[in-house]
Amino acid sequence: MWRLPRRLGWLLCASTLVACSTSTATTTTPESPARRETNTPRTAELQRDATLAEQLDAIAQRALDESKGLVAGFAVAVSYRGEMILDRGYGLADVERQAPVSPNSVFRIGSVTKQFTAAAIMKLAERGLLAVDDPLRRHLPAYPTHDQPITLRHLLTHTSGIVSYTDLPWFKQVEARAVPQAEFSSRFGAERLRFEPGSEWAYSNSGYYLLGLVIAETSGQSYAQFLQREVLPQSLRGIRACPDRQDYPNAARGYAVDEGQLITAMPLSMAQPYAAGALCSTAADLVHWSRALLSGSIVGQASVRQMTTPAVLSDGRATRYGFGLTIDQLATHRRVSHNGGINGFSSSLEAYPDDDLFIAVLVNTEGLRALTVSERLARQVLSVPIADLPVSPTEAAAVVGTYDLPDLKQTLTISHRDAKLWLTAGSKPDRRTQLLNQGDGLYLQPTMELQIRFEVVGDEARIVVSQGGAVLVGARSSRVTPE
Repeated sequence: MWRLPRRLGWLLCASTLVACSTSTATTTTPESPARRETNTPRTAELQRDATLAEQLDAIAQRALDESKGLVAGFAVAVSYRGEMILDRGYGLADVERQAPVSPNSVFRIGSVTKQFTAAAIMKLAERGLLAVDDPLRRHLPAYPTHDQPITLRHLLTHTSGIVSYTDLPWFKQVEARAVPQAEFSSRFGAERLRFEPGSEWAYSNSGYYLLGLVIAETSGQSYAQFLQREVLPQSLRGIRACPDRQDYPNAARGYAVDEGQLITAMPLSMAQPYAAGALCSTAADLVHWSRALLSGSIVGQASVRQMTTPAVLSDGRATRYGFGLTIDQLATHRRVSHNGGINGFSSSLEAYPDDDLFIAVLVNTEGLRALTVSERLARQVLSVPIADLPVSPTEAAAVVGTYDLPDLKQTLTISHRDAKLWLTAGSKPDRRTQLLNQGDGLYLQPTMELQIRFEVVGDEARIVVSQGGAVLVGARSSRVTPE
């Protein structure tokens, strides 16, 4: 996502969902009895879609009912088996004016932008204007790579070692004003690399900022111009670069929560997120984009395969990130997705290609609620309940212990009791919470919207914590005995 959410400041907060309000859109009307008699299979299919749409709408409405007013509003679009079965707004796009969210509401999408940037790079590669394994210095010769062979592939897969500028102390001082690109990139470029390129995975907005510069340098157009003219189909021109001001037609305004109240989000110059997170869209346009991208309509299928193939580190470890896309599973269902978080907004775009299911959720309040709503919708469509499988002593013995998260300056302890894994933040036992075993090495903490996996090699183990678009990795520093 755009920047590390405050809720990762721990314990990635237990929060309920979404906001006040109303919805707009039409509902599916069943066919007439006469038509049913002549087209029974089609009628049954329409009735199933209508029932499913009602179920999904109820999930969204329930999120509103649970919200306690801590989210202004959100938009949902769900396409299933080629039909847009839900495209509605919930809550308020503009709290001050009491303007409701509608299907036409335009949201900042944060790091969902990254797949557009990756597609633009692949478009240039297909034209022979660059290659994904080109050295970065071939296109940006002035950028300091600290004598390391950083490639475009490293930038695309977050394996470059370049520190994310959103993690640097000086960023908060400049986020509200436009900083010239050369000056901005030289500031984060002066920072030492976190690791040798290709040896580790660490989310970096800086890498995608640099890819935007590469696109501009290679194409002879600005990043936004190249997307509009060369990447986006005519039918999706509603996807656009966000202006700094949120006062254009259908704009959803961004909010944050302070002491239990909605407040206007901190200002942000969209020059800062740039190719890492500066696009805006409606929910439906994102769904159409995702379908077009994965079908090979935006770039060729060979490029799509590269974008949706998880990167492999130099020691053979696989990541779950391709080019601007996360690749994982919900139960047995393959998922290609990305989430986003930016001042005033959170977003989620999920595709289940083998199921022909595409879901976009856009929220105009900071936080991680877009992912929560999206996964609830997917579980309903795919009939995937949240599991609570027992954890055997053998499974537990491989992962229990204390893990250090340097990005948060915090520790997590994983313990085993009553055939379950438990997570404790810091040294406070009252913060212990159960992790739900989903099988295949995946654990969930739904209240805090956490997904946790463990990487175990011999006696060494690492914890990978995902929350929204943020991913944190910590090494085990000590072991504990399973109970």
